[in-house]
Amino acid sequence: MHVGISIFKKHPGLGHIPYEKGQPWNLGIVDPHKHIYRGAAPASKGVDARSSLKWLKDKGIERILIFNGTEQGIDRDDEIRLIRELGMEEHCFDWGQMLEEKKSGQEYAWDKILKLFRKGKIFLHCVWGVDRTGAITARARRALYGWNAMDAFLELRAYGFAFEFTPKRLMQYQKEVMEYFDFNIEEYEPLKPGHPDHSACIVREQTYIR
Repeated sequence: MHVGISIFKKHPGLGHIPYEKGQPWNLGIVDPHKHIYRGAAPASKGVDARSSLKWLKDKGIERILIFNGTEQGIDRDDEIRLIRELGMEEHCFDWGQMLEEKKSGQEYAWDKILKLFRKGKIFLHCVWGVDRTGAITARARRALYGWNAMDAFLELRAYGFAFEFTPKRLMQYQKEVMEYFDFNIEEYEPLKPGHPDHSACIVREQTYIR
């Protein structure tokens, strides 16, 4: 693994967006041509959800893909209400159900997600924009953009996935994230101090314009 090189050097035009007041936390570009963004829930880090959603709408986003329920201080029903007030669409997905569908081979949710990716103008998020959001993005990278599993993993990791966890400390849900896009878990490595993406994660944790 090229542990000292950011994946965004290999794929220019992608990656984190410099902070602007009101935008969602951990925000990044998935596809600049189709207006596909990824990040944390609009209300994460104490940000005003309406301001975050309006920021996204001003960027051309028409559909919000939600991969979290009401959890960890995030009220999904409140977000849905704001999405509709602003004239956008919400599409909610259940991560546990998606895992079961992948095992069964009948992936109704994933088929719908692929259609939404193809349409573009979407923002996908879970609570923090790391695990569930990263798994869906990584799998879309492989299915629609021709990325290999390692590149998809490196992008996932750059947004804070498992941060400094060693392989032995990985939790079951983190293993499920990697399995969702068929990444070989034995190739997992944590972000290490000195890596450019490690530094970026530290900055995102310590500084945020509200």
